[in-house]
Amino acid sequence: MLYEFESPLMPRPAYSAEENTTIREDFLDGAIKLFRQVGAEELSLRRLAKHLDISHTKLYRYFGSKEELLIAIRQKILEELQVEMYAQDPTDASATARLRAASYAFCKFAVSNEKEYFFLFSDEIENTRNSKAYLKQRQALFNFIVEIAKQAQVKGQTDLDGRTLANLAWATMHGLFLLHFRGQFVEGRSFEDLFESAMSLLFGPAKDEACGSSGSR
Repeated sequence: MLYEFESPLMPRPAYSAEENTTIREDFLDGAIKLFRQVGAEELSLRRLAKHLDISHTKLYRYFGSKEELLIAIRQKILEELQVEMYAQDPTDASATARLRAASYAFCKFAVSNEKEYFFLFSDEIENTRNSKAYLKQRQALFNFIVEIAKQAQVKGQTDLDGRTLANLAWATMHGLFLLHFRGQFVEGRSFEDLFESAMSLLFGPAKDEACGSSGSR
C-alpha cells in the first residue's frame, strides 16, 4: 500500500487523485473490519489509526471526523447489500419471482450480518441519520423493489398496486428478521418456513423460474 512507507519525519507525499481514492478505500476497508469487531460506539479515529498502524493525523486527511467515517462505513455496507440483491436478481424471470429473490437476498444478508443490519436500519448512531447521501442510497434500494413490484402490477401478477406491494414486501423482510433476531417466533416456527409462507402470500407460490440463475445487471 502507498501509505505504508510514509514517515512522520518525511514531507507529505503528493498523491494523485486516483492514489488518494485508493488510500481512502483501503482505510475504509480497515474501518469496516474494525467496526465488525468492536461496533460503532467503540470505533474512533485514533483506534482505527492504531489498527491500521498509521498516524491519526494521516487518517484525518481522509476522514475529518468519526461522523464522516461512520457515514462512509454505512454507505459501503449498504453497497454490499445492494450488490448481493442485484447479483441474485433473476432478470429473465417473472416480476414476482424477482421480488421473491430480492426478499431472500435481503433476509439472508440480515441474518448473516446482524450487526451491519442494525447499523444500516436503526437511528441509534447520532449524527448519521440525516446524511443525505446515505438516505438517497437507502431509498434507491427500496426503489429497486418498487420498480419490480410495478412490473408485477402491469403484468397482472398481483392485485395490489406496485408501491403497496413493495411496502408490504419491505415490511415483511424487516419484520421476519427482527422476530428471528429476538427469538420471538412461537409454536416452534422457524424463519425459513415463515419466510416461504410470507412470500407465497405476497407473491404467489414459488415456481421453478424463481430458482433459476441470476441475471446480470
